[in-house]
Amino acid sequence: MPPDPPVTAAVRQYLDVCEQAGEVRPGIDPVDVIMLMSCLWRMPNRPEGIARTGRLMELAIDGFRP
Repeated sequence: MPPDPPVTAAVRQYLDVCEQAGEVRPGIDPVDVIMLMSCLWRMPNRPEGIARTGRLMELAIDGFRP
């Protein structure tokens, strides 16, 4: 299997540390996290976009918890 691209490797390392600390559930795919971030980057910088970003982050954080 080829090595991860640099950003994927960085997110994987972060997730591994968080998993070892018991802060996130095991097995979160770093590419899934990057895909989530790409969605958030596209939110408009207006009140409705900011509100949606907050709601999406709450869902994501709940999904990361052990």
